[in-house]
Amino acid sequence: MMRAVRSAMYLLAGLFLAGGSTGWATAPVVTIGTGTATSEYPFYTAQSATRFQMLVTAAEITAATGGAGDITAVAFNVSRSAATQLSQTVNLKMGSTTATGLTGFVSGLTTVFSGTYAVAGTGWQTFTLQTPFNWDGTSNVVIEFCTGNAFSAYPETSPVYATAVTGRTWGKAETGNLQGCDLAGGSDVQLRPNVQLTMPISQKQATVTVVTSAKNPSPYGEVVVFTATVTILAGSAARGPRPDGAGVSSVVPTGTVTFFSGPTQFGSPQNLVSGKVIQFFFADSAGSYTFTAVYSGDSNYSGSTSDVLTQTVTPTRQATFTEIISKQNPSKYPGPGSVSATVRTRLSSVAKGSKIDSAGVGLDYPLPTGTVTFYDGVTPLGTQTLSSSLEATLTISSLAVGSHAITAAYSGDDNYSGSTSDVLTQIVTPGEEVPTLSTWGLVALVCSLGAAGAFLLGRGLLAG
Repeated sequence: MMRAVRSAMYLLAGLFLAGGSTGWATAPVVTIGTGTATSEYPFYTAQSATRFQMLVTAAEITAATGGAGDITAVAFNVSRSAATQLSQTVNLKMGSTTATGLTGFVSGLTTVFSGTYAVAGTGWQTFTLQTPFNWDGTSNVVIEFCTGNAFSAYPETSPVYATAVTGRTWGKAETGNLQGCDLAGGSDVQLRPNVQLTMPISQKQATVTVVTSAKNPSPYGEVVVFTATVTILAGSAARGPRPDGAGVSSVVPTGTVTFFSGPTQFGSPQNLVSGKVIQFFFADSAGSYTFTAVYSGDSNYSGSTSDVLTQTVTPTRQATFTEIISKQNPSKYPGPGSVSATVRTRLSSVAKGSKIDSAGVGLDYPLPTGTVTFYDGVTPLGTQTLSSSLEATLTISSLAVGSHAITAAYSGDDNYSGSTSDVLTQIVTPGEEVPTLSTWGLVALVCSLGAAGAFLLGRGLLAG
């Protein structure tokens, strides 16, 4: 009975050995990668010498239920076998690393298999390691596959199934160099072969990480709260610690969750509290942003990575109003004049008027940009660009004697809506020898965002 139970705990894997012999292993197999794209590496037989490295993260191994201990075999899934395959020299190397990506070939790896090999057909081609590689359960793993042959390049290659991954592969292939392991240079292949590792199965419970947004889509200028929730994968409690009467572990997951925006870490790792963490996000501009949350795992639970969350930020702008004043009213005619305008921005709510970073620290809100157009009734007098000091200046000498209805219109920008001032009645009287100025300026552009006053200072901004 015990023998039957033990047999049921293992997957039977056929192992293709060097020189074309076949063997069997009674050990569990974990699979990393499910993509259906194809890569010429590692069996790049169309070149006489190749060197290829791929990085597999600890989180990926634990998510596939791999556990600490000896890795005894490595396999790649061939999608199409070349018609002619001659034996070539193969060196398989492995090593541990804390790096999360590859920007070149990693040195210092340990040779775990060396011999001759020819692709026998399609399906999983397995290398039984002559020297098992011991995985510590926490480090990322680099696998190197380098080849060389004493013949010219073969007319075709044997591609393997692969998954599109950026920054976790590196390869180089040449014709005429018989020592593939000595190749330098190379580039990101961006297709990582799906790989099977024969290794112990983790006794940790599997987890599922889900990231949600408090508001999606969200308007620009508003802080969004992301929540990552880590739960125990249904059906995994039998392997985990102390399941309760409902088959669920009584031990609460601990550890950290790290958010990523695309491949870039976003904020600092956050400690789980009752299975959840939160992260704040403020968009630099309207658009779409992608996020994932990665749970580290702990002594009882394996790590896991969430599906991608796409956060849509819509181009909502802050309301404004524009005020115009005249430097001299009434003014005399004739006489050219120079006018200047100053924009003041008041933000009455820190929550809406400032960016909030992941640590809850307020950052400066973007300053208004755009143009100011002055009108005499419906007739444009001129348009000026709002400067970085939030000023607009206009020179004018065309107003005739009489009364003029002057307005100023702010164009708005991606962050602020446009607005038009109330009418300013400018009186122009006849003059004699003394030149006069007809002067108007946009004085205040005020953002009304709440009830309390919190003034944001910058060039041309006035605290109040």
